[in-house]
Amino acid sequence: QDDYRGLFRARRFTGLDRIADANQVTVGASSSIFDAQARELARISLAQIYYFEDSRTQLFDDSSAVMTNRSDIALETRFRLSDSWFFNSAVQYDMELNRTQKSQTALEYRKDDMNLVQFSHRNVTNILDDNIEQLGFQAVVELTPRWQMASNWYYDLQNKRSNDALLALQYSDCCWAVRFSAYRRINRNVEQQLIDPIANAPEFDNGISVQFIIKGLGSDDRSLLDMLEQSLFGYRHPFHLSN
Repeated sequence: QDDYRGLFRARRFTGLDRIADANQVTVGASSSIFDAQARELARISLAQIYYFEDSRTQLFDDSSAVMTNRSDIALETRFRLSDSWFFNSAVQYDMELNRTQKSQTALEYRKDDMNLVQFSHRNVTNILDDNIEQLGFQAVVELTPRWQMASNWYYDLQNKRSNDALLALQYSDCCWAVRFSAYRRINRNVEQQLIDPIANAPEFDNGISVQFIIKGLGSDDRSLLDMLEQSLFGYRHPFHLSN
């Protein structure tokens, strides 16, 4: 992952099965604007890696090997539009090909963890010579002090289909909670078929679930926001503004 924060990681690969050789330096800058109450209203961040040597550690092919002297430029902007409205964008731009490799934007209304709505757009180029363009919607709404509803929906504009959808309802008491949910999502193991076509896994997973939660016994008794965070694409907090 070569977003702004990813350029400052010590390792290129998340797993320990591959530790990439590295001889590089990351150059970055970030600037913020604060209001009179010391709340961060806006932030812009820019970074790029300069490689002194090629890194040949790779995955199944040579697509993950680093054979260039610099990474894509990573740019992030974040804005607090009001007390409840936030906007952010992230871009990774390839200076050698003169094109945007990845981009993501999100607009969110957030009252608290019990009430939020987020709209997002994501675009990725040059993955197996295909483009990814996706619209996203996520929401958590407190219906009453005890009832809460959550939903997400991701639509693939290239293939004209829904990639991930979830609808959940939760009843919460002082000591326990119960969740009902229905979902349809792309099979997480589809990538395995690129390696083992015999697996023949279905393209989509469809299901319903009921979850009982006893609060205070190690279970997560937060709002339904945690369910969205654990979904296939996952809820992404679109801002990390101070205060």
